[in-house]
Amino acid sequence: MLSGSGDDLLHNPAVRRAYLGG
Repeated sequence: MLSGSGDDLLHNPAVRRAYLGG
């Protein structure tokens, strides 16, 4: 799941919203 840098996850709108809105 964590394949690459953490910024790679922020590319996903769902994950990014949960990360920033969390």
